[in-house]
Amino acid sequence: MSKYKYSETEQQMNDVLTYHAKELSNISFPDTEKIDASIVQAEAKLKALGIDVSKVSRPKSPASEKKVMLIPTWNQMVAEAQASNTPLLVCGKCAKRYIPMTTNLLIKEVCKMDKEVVEIDKQAMGTIAEPAENKITWFDFEKIKNKFLEQRFISEKVKFLYDKDDYYFIPGLVREWEIGFLTPVFFNIEVLLKYMHHPDYGLDIGADTFGYIYKGDEHYITFGINENNKVIMWLGDIGNMPLEEQFYLRSENVLSDHSIGSEFYEAEIEVVWANPSAENNLIKKRLVFNESIRSHYGLSVAQLDTETVRIVKNIYKLLIDTNDAFKDLMIPMNELLVESINSKEIKKRSKKQISRIKRRTQRKEGY
Repeated sequence: MSKYKYSETEQQMNDVLTYHAKELSNISFPDTEKIDASIVQAEAKLKALGIDVSKVSRPKSPASEKKVMLIPTWNQMVAEAQASNTPLLVCGKCAKRYIPMTTNLLIKEVCKMDKEVVEIDKQAMGTIAEPAENKITWFDFEKIKNKFLEQRFISEKVKFLYDKDDYYFIPGLVREWEIGFLTPVFFNIEVLLKYMHHPDYGLDIGADTFGYIYKGDEHYITFGINENNKVIMWLGDIGNMPLEEQFYLRSENVLSDHSIGSEFYEAEIEVVWANPSAENNLIKKRLVFNESIRSHYGLSVAQLDTETVRIVKNIYKLLIDTNDAFKDLMIPMNELLVESINSKEIKKRSKKQISRIKRRTQRKEGY
């Protein structure tokens, strides 16, 4: 079945309805039950103070000019809806918005073209009418993007789902060679399960949102994990993988959610060293603790040191929220932190220490 093509009017209606639905969803309506409860509580406090709310005179509202609602024309609504697709950067922590450099450059280019058109009109007409006060010119940013951002991306043997806007508007991804190489491609988190359990591969999530996949002892590809628990890889890196591997990745490929904030992005683009993951931090602290006890008391708190390397390889970040996944994490953690405790040596040392304490106590008390 061929894809249905909307007429211009149908597309305009879709744009307006989508835009208005988005605007309505952003409106925060007050909870009337909470407001009523607050009023009742306030009245009770006033009554306790001896104030009769029913006898309090209400201030008269100042006379105000009659307000007139201005209904925009259909063309104005279409223009505003089409202008709303301008890409912006949003901070995941504070929700502050920023204008990407590419957006800024395109707006400047359009303003420059608009000015040139006005100059041509002046020359042709001799004079030009002054713009009406508060008049706003709306542009369809989608058409502007298609006009200026038309470079061909690197070739793909397997067609993946991705959004070219991510490449052009997320800072640091555009470069003059291999156009599109640093386009983020998104996957379900389950895509990592193969590399976690397959004997030919290794998975190292050294940071909470940044990791490596190995094939044998060789580095295979880097990846990130965003705030929506989606895996991110670069389109160019994927293109360098064997064809059968690309088909596997395509089976878990999902549409872009445009969220690339992660230690993966910070390390790869901003050259910021990633902090160790919570699991790696715990393993490191265990090592420091064990070495500290060994150096001070000559006692090894943990045994099975030769097994530690094997156990650590089985400790991974909890990728999916299931009982089996939690069990797969807890079993090696239990081996490492509980079962490896050198209980025999600790008991032996404790008995000796207790005997010494008893003897010292007896000497002090004169027994």
